[in-house]
Amino acid sequence: MYSILPEYLLEISTNIKRKKNVIEFDIVCPCSCNTFQILINEPTDIEQKNISRWEELLNVYDGGGYSDKSGNIYLVKKGFFGIKSKKIKINREDIPDFDNIVKIKCLNCKKEYILFDSRQHGFDSTVEDSIVHHEECTFRIKENNATNIGAKIINDLIFEGNIHTKQYSNSFSYIEIYKINGRNKRIIFSAETR
Repeated sequence: MYSILPEYLLEISTNIKRKKNVIEFDIVCPCSCNTFQILINEPTDIEQKNISRWEELLNVYDGGGYSDKSGNIYLVKKGFFGIKSKKIKINREDIPDFDNIVKIKCLNCKKEYILFDSRQHGFDSTVEDSIVHHEECTFRIKENNATNIGAKIINDLIFEGNIHTKQYSNSFSYIEIYKINGRNKRIIFSAETR
């Protein structure tokens, strides 16, 4: 039986609670510190260009979108009184893809930990390993002095065939990272994995 706590988070996980396909845990550095700087990546220049192009397209085709039975994707333009007047077929490649990376830095020992990288964790962890360079990313500070960080992971993925334990452990369908203040949780980041 596989654990749904990803292997890469074992070192910093404590107070682990598991219920069916959901696991929640608190994050504490091995140095015993629970105060972190939370960093989230910025889009690369290429990603930003693709996002801008997509947003321009959505401004023109402002009536939403749909896909037909064959899987073709269309964007629709609104006409007078909200009546759909024009549609355009788009390719899946036209929809921008943005890599999400969340890391924390311990304010005591300064060690950094990746909490989530959409290129390696979630469903993509079952895909063959690719070379990932975190130093190519630019990060911005999301929280500068975050105490009591927790996370929730849902894993409802089903795999057939042979899969390595590490790949399965690091694959999940949803992650939520939050700051705990008493009984309240404030979500800092959440993602459904692809």
